[in-house]
Amino acid sequence: MDGVNFTGLAPNFAEIVVSKTTLNIYSAEFAQRFWDECRQEKGDTFYYRRGNLIYAWSRSGVQDAQPIGFTPTTVTLEHDPDVFAKVIQQSIVSYFKNIPRDTFKERHSSNYFFRIDGDSEVYKISNLSFVPHFYFSVGYLKRNNRTIIYLSCWKEFKRRFEVPESTIQSEGIDTRNWDRRNDRIVGSPKNIKKYISAVRGERQLKQIQLDIHNRISEFAYIKKSLRYLNKQCPNIKVIDGLTINGLSHLGIPNDDLKEFSISRPSTYFYNNATSNGRLDQLVSNLKPYTYEQMSTGTFNIVAFIPKPHSGTCDDFLGKLKLKVAQIFHLKNIDITAIPVGTDRNEHIQEISKFNHNQYDLAFTFLNLADKSQSLLQSDYNKIKAKLLGKGIPSQNFLMETVRSANNYTLNNAALNVYSKLGGTPWIIDRDNKSTLELIVGIGSSLDQDNNRTIGFASVFDHHGAYVLGGCSPLSNMENYAEKLREHIKGIVAEAIQVQGVEPNSTIRLIFHLFKDASRYYEIKAILETIECFADYKIEYALVHISYHHPYRLYQEEGKNIVTRGVFIEISDNWALLNMGVQRSTPLLIKVDPRSTYTDLYDLSKQILHFSHLSHKSFMPSNEPVTTKYSSELARRTNDLLTVPHWDIDMLQQLKEKVWFI
Repeated sequence: MDGVNFTGLAPNFAEIVVSKTTLNIYSAEFAQRFWDECRQEKGDTFYYRRGNLIYAWSRSGVQDAQPIGFTPTTVTLEHDPDVFAKVIQQSIVSYFKNIPRDTFKERHSSNYFFRIDGDSEVYKISNLSFVPHFYFSVGYLKRNNRTIIYLSCWKEFKRRFEVPESTIQSEGIDTRNWDRRNDRIVGSPKNIKKYISAVRGERQLKQIQLDIHNRISEFAYIKKSLRYLNKQCPNIKVIDGLTINGLSHLGIPNDDLKEFSISRPSTYFYNNATSNGRLDQLVSNLKPYTYEQMSTGTFNIVAFIPKPHSGTCDDFLGKLKLKVAQIFHLKNIDITAIPVGTDRNEHIQEISKFNHNQYDLAFTFLNLADKSQSLLQSDYNKIKAKLLGKGIPSQNFLMETVRSANNYTLNNAALNVYSKLGGTPWIIDRDNKSTLELIVGIGSSLDQDNNRTIGFASVFDHHGAYVLGGCSPLSNMENYAEKLREHIKGIVAEAIQVQGVEPNSTIRLIFHLFKDASRYYEIKAILETIECFADYKIEYALVHISYHHPYRLYQEEGKNIVTRGVFIEISDNWALLNMGVQRSTPLLIKVDPRSTYTDLYDLSKQILHFSHLSHKSFMPSNEPVTTKYSSELARRTNDLLTVPHWDIDMLQQLKEKVWFI
C-alpha cells in the first residue's frame, strides 16, 4: 500500500484479506435470561446474538475452554458473513486495547473509536476543545457472488469542555441552564452556540471547521491509518488459526465496484415549459408552475414589526415584496404591519384578536437568542403555535439575517413566502414509466424525553410529473403501524380515483425510511393495505436512506469534490450516492431484500431527483424531500407539542399548504 496515489475516486475502506473462510467457534440456543447472563460477563469471551442463536468466541484469539452452555459449531464466510466480520472486528478491537488504546463502541452502531494521543491535533477556542478521535468499523459486502470483509476508518473531532465548570464561569459566562451529563457540562450544540457567542469565537470556529473538514487532510490520514494497519496484520490475533494477510485498498472502479453517474432531473414551469439554468431565473422567465392559480389572487400578510428595528424591517419587507413580484409574478400582496415591543407576549395578544384564517401568512422578526431558548420557554414556538391555531402559517426572519440581507437570502425568502402561500414554483419529470408510483417519506424526531414522533410526506404523480402532496404527523411509535396503514390506504384510494386506475393494473409503492424496515411496522402496514386492494397488482420497495454509516468517498485524494450524482453499488441492494455537498460522506441507500421492487439504480435516481423538489431553497438539497420534509414535520410537531394546550389536529387545516413548516 506504500506509495499509492489515487488519481480517481477512492473510498475510506479496504478489503481484509483472510487466510481461510471457515471458523470453528461455539453456539447456543437463545433464551433471554441466558443472553442477559452472557452480556454481564466481563471475561475474554465475546458473545454475539443472531436470531435464535448466540455465538461465543475468544476476544484475544486464544480460547482457553468451551463456554458453559455452548457447543462447537462452524461458521463460513459465505453463509455467516455477519458472524465472520464480528470475529475479525473483535480481534482488531483487542489489538488496539493491547497497544494500549482506550477503545469504545459507539452507541447504536458498529463503529469503535479511541482518542488520538497528543495535544498537537487538538484545536481550541479558549476553554472549548476539538479533540481528534480515530474511528473504525468492520463489516461485509456482497458483490458479484463474492463476500468481502472490509475495514473502514476515519477521523472525527469531538467538541469537549475539558476544564472544570468553574473555569468557564470565571470567564463571566452563565452556565446555569447548560446541558449536562452526569453533572458535567457537555459539548452539545446548545452549549457550543452559547459559548462561542460569549467568547466572540465565531471567526475562530469557521477556521477550525475548515481545517478539520479539509478533504485532503482527511484522506491523507485514512491512507496513513490503513498503511499502518496493513503492517500490523501479523500482530492481530484471530481465533482458530485464521490470519489477516493484509488490507487491499483499491480505487474505484475496480473488479468489485463500478462508478456510474445520475444526471439531474428536468424541471417544469408554467404550461410545462422547461429549460436549463439557475432555478430562480427560470421561475422568473418561464413563470412558476402554479402561475395561473396564484397570479390572480390577492394575499393578505401580517407582519409583526419590532419597534426598535422598524426601519430595518420596513426596508427588508420592501425588498422582499419586490423579489416576490419579480420572481413569482405575485403583484397583489397586502402587508399589514403591527408594531410590537420586546415583550413577546405582545405577539400573542395581537394574534388572539385575529379571526380564523384572517391572513394567508404571518411574518415575525426574532433574534438568534430566541432560537436558542429551551423548548419549554421558546417564544418562537409559542408564537408559531398561536398562529397555527388561527389557521395561519408563519415565516420567521432572524434580525441578524435581515440586517445583512443580500440577493441570495432575499431569493430564498421569496421562495419560502410563495410556497407557504400555497404556490408550487416548479415540478420535476417522472420519466416515461407505465406504472403508477406513489412515494411515501417517513421521517422521525426525538423530543426532549427521547419519545419519537414520526412524520409522513407523500409525493404524487401529477400529470407525468412529481409534486409533494399530503403530509401527516404522528405522536408516538405505538400507533405507527396503524397510522401508516391508514395513510397508505388513503393515498392509494385517492390515486385510483384521481388517476382512473383500472383493476388489474400495477401500482408501485415506494417508501423512503429513516430506519431499516420492520415486519412489525412497515411490512405489516403494507401487507394489510394490499389485502384491501385485491383487484390491483401492488408492488413495493422499502428503501432506508441515511448519512449515518462508515463510508466516505474522495476524488483525487480529496483535491476535488466528488461529482453530484456519482452512484456506486457497493453490495447487493446497497449503494452510495454522492449528493454534491462539500463533505466526503455520501448518502447510503439500502433496499430491503423483502421488497418486491428492487431496481437499486432506478430507486437511487429517484432519490437524487427528489432532492431537487424542495421548495425551501433554490439550491438542491443533500437528501430527498420525502425524508427531509417528514423529519422536519416530525421535529416541528415535537416542538409545538411542548406548548400548553396546543393540539396536533391544528395541522390538518393546513394540509393544502404543505410548506407551512
